[in-house]
Amino acid sequence: MRTLLLLLVPVLINSDILRFRDRREVKEPIDQIFENGELDEPESQCRNGGVFTAGRCHCIFPHTGSECTEYQCVHGMSVGLRFQPKSLLFNKPCICTAGWSGDLCEYHVSEKCSNFGEWKNDHCECIGYHFGPSCQFVSKCINGKNNRGRCACHDNWEGEYCHRIICHHGTADLKNRSMSCICSKRYIGQYCDQCSAQPYPVSLYPECEQIKKRHVPVIRPPKKKASHSNYSRAIVLTVAGCFLVVFTIFMAYASYKYSTSKDERDRQRAINRELKERSAILQEAAVDKLEEEEEAPFARSWRWGSKRNGKRKTSFQNLFRLSRGEPRGTISTSASANTFEPAGRLTTSRTST
Repeated sequence: MRTLLLLLVPVLINSDILRFRDRREVKEPIDQIFENGELDEPESQCRNGGVFTAGRCHCIFPHTGSECTEYQCVHGMSVGLRFQPKSLLFNKPCICTAGWSGDLCEYHVSEKCSNFGEWKNDHCECIGYHFGPSCQFVSKCINGKNNRGRCACHDNWEGEYCHRIICHHGTADLKNRSMSCICSKRYIGQYCDQCSAQPYPVSLYPECEQIKKRHVPVIRPPKKKASHSNYSRAIVLTVAGCFLVVFTIFMAYASYKYSTSKDERDRQRAINRELKERSAILQEAAVDKLEEEEEAPFARSWRWGSKRNGKRKTSFQNLFRLSRGEPRGTISTSASANTFEPAGRLTTSRTST
């Protein structure tokens, strides 16, 4: 019996200690900050529940400053109005120096106390709801269950005491001690995990986007058989071949017409050139005949022979030159310089012609 009592006494003592810790009201600085935030009036001269008297603001702990917007950090720097529990940089009211921890940097943390307490007088002085020889246990879970000194948080809560709310699509509301969230436009609910009501249909959570009318695809007929496609291909090839044949015939005909017209033009030029030469010869013969008729009878008889021979020779030479394509020279009208006056007139008339 004595042995049984010795075993039960430590258990009863530990249970009483835990019960006493649960009963006492331990108000942490962070809880007081949230309570002061509920009393905050943005238009007031003193923020976070402060009172303006005697020319200055009297702030409620742990707030301080000329407008009660700073925090009384023991070993650190206050972040002021930038404090946001969900922020990556300013999720605590104070930025502590190395080796210090706590909401107001009031504890010198130690590895012996699991970084949740300060080592003093050969024992750990734990922070907040932590207790135990190494501050490894938690005595209170705000939004969870205590399982042998550890907090098992409810859904959408986190932290050592399950005191931080998880806002899926928003930020924590400091005015109600972060018990709810300030959601974005498309979401509602305590944790911003529901779609807000909209005048148009929306998709299910988590998208919560407007549902647009989808275009109904037109049912196309099945593809034609391969035999039909081959038949169409043969028609296309036949038409292309006929076109090439017609084009070739047309080009050959055009070339033939061009060469024929060119030969015709050359032949016409040769005929015109011949006609001109013949007309020139006939004109010269007519002029010679006219000169013979104008000469005196005695002059005609005196140089009939030499002049006739000279004219024949000149006419034959001119014809020979024309046949070879050479330029025609000036026709001589007298065989010697001993001529009469009619011979001079003949020379003048030829020159003018």
